[in-house]
Amino acid sequence: MPGYLPVLWHKNLTSIVLFDSHFLRMNSSPIDYEVLWQAVLALPSHLSPYSVHGPDHWRRVERNALILATQSGAIVPVVRLFALFHDSRRENDYHDPQHGARGAELAKSLRGNLFDLSDEHFDLLHYACVWHTDAESHDDPTIATCWDADRLDLGRVGIVPDEHYMSTALGKEIARHGSIDPWLPLLAAAESRCWFSLIVFPILLMFIKILLVFKMIGWFFIEIYELLTGKRTLMQEYGPEEDEATDDDEEENRWIALGKTLSALVEESSVVS
Repeated sequence: MPGYLPVLWHKNLTSIVLFDSHFLRMNSSPIDYEVLWQAVLALPSHLSPYSVHGPDHWRRVERNALILATQSGAIVPVVRLFALFHDSRRENDYHDPQHGARGAELAKSLRGNLFDLSDEHFDLLHYACVWHTDAESHDDPTIATCWDADRLDLGRVGIVPDEHYMSTALGKEIARHGSIDPWLPLLAAAESRCWFSLIVFPILLMFIKILLVFKMIGWFFIEIYELLTGKRTLMQEYGPEEDEATDDDEEENRWIALGKTLSALVEESSVVS
């Protein structure tokens, strides 16, 4: 049965059970937000740290977004990136209708270098940046969280946030209350959740996958041992019903049976993982 086992090993074990390249890429390289922030802040801009639409505002939007995300179910990396980019390319603090689109293009230019997102998540970020000034509300929880986080900071310019312009339930509740202060303890919960999802969970999941691989390798050697010592005849379980096979046919059937056994073990392991 030459060629069967190598194909089985390569196709199922390495790509499904252990070396899931997409999993490793998405979970082993979390976004370094501080490096990204420093890169954006180093770009030429008219904004001072405490201008109406400057970095101080971005930090409050990030804080608001993390609080809202604890209940809205928003994608946290997207809302954090929105806080940074949405006003980053403003040319003034007054009328600048294209600043959201320029912020989205800045995010696009840095994607793949200083941060990475899937196409689906980047589309959410791009849309949220482009339309955060002109659109009123949105049904998507991530876009809704982005826009509510920005509007909850309108108090900096003397405007009281209006619940009718909020898209999330928590955003409406905070607007009705008139202050986000009672919800600040949620920020600690949000930060701990980010830490777990970016560091602890990927390590735990990889550890489980490694255990499954060792378990499958153990099964493999047990099957080989029992096959070679005659303690178990796999052909009786998977082979032909007739006993008239030649010695060559019997050997081939042994390998076919072993391949089927390994295939079943791999499928079981990949389903669990």
